[in-house]
Amino acid sequence: MIRKYSQLQLNYENVQPLLDNFEKEWLKQGVESILSFEKFLPAIVLNKIIVPKEKRGLGLGSKYMKALCKLADSLSIHLALTPDTSYGGSSVSRLTKFYSQFGFVKNSGRKRNFKTRETMLREPQI
Repeated sequence: MIRKYSQLQLNYENVQPLLDNFEKEWLKQGVESILSFEKFLPAIVLNKIIVPKEKRGLGLGSKYMKALCKLADSLSIHLALTPDTSYGGSSVSRLTKFYSQFGFVKNSGRKRNFKTRETMLREPQI
């Protein structure tokens, strides 16, 4: 069960253990990830996600992202990431399209949020 936090309670000590547990649960299913808490936005930052080659195309990455979005929404905080092919993605444009399915938008232009360096953001869905 996910506990609701007020904006004042959103800090590293409260959020990072939730992220660590989330990573451990998904690692049991074969998904390796690194999540961190960015206090200035505040946001959960997806730094790395790896779905093993033999499990790609089965919807595991989508299930992971849906669960991550649900976690961020329960905390009423942003999700942030920068698509990168370093961990097996075929192209940045394909990854951008994938993340857009979950409500991520490019963090650029007039609406750029300067509280993060990440290139894509997802607003909390309340």
